[in-house]
Amino acid sequence: MDEWKEYISATFGISLSEEAVAKFRVYLSELEDWNLRMNLVSFRSPQEILWRHFADSIAGAKIVREYQKNLTESSGAIAVADIGTGAGFRASHKDRNPGTQAHPY
Repeated sequence: MDEWKEYISATFGISLSEEAVAKFRVYLSELEDWNLRMNLVSFRSPQEILWRHFADSIAGAKIVREYQKNLTESSGAIAVADIGTGAGFRASHKDRNPGTQAHPY
């Protein structure tokens, strides 16, 4: 997971704390377990899930953060339409961008 964490930092400018990495590990474990019971994601191996699903989710968080920087303080929270990410990946947007309202569709 260290190589993946470095990739996230270099590519998206997001430094993940040890607490965040621990949460990703728990999420990965739960996702692997539940994916055996029902088809939540197409990629099955832990590496595929980290590089494909988790990294894609974090990429969206960077966009939301950049947009938030351009808002004035009087604008308040922003709303994000989460279209088709599935398996609960919208959580990364909310964790990385406090004050964001994520609406799954």
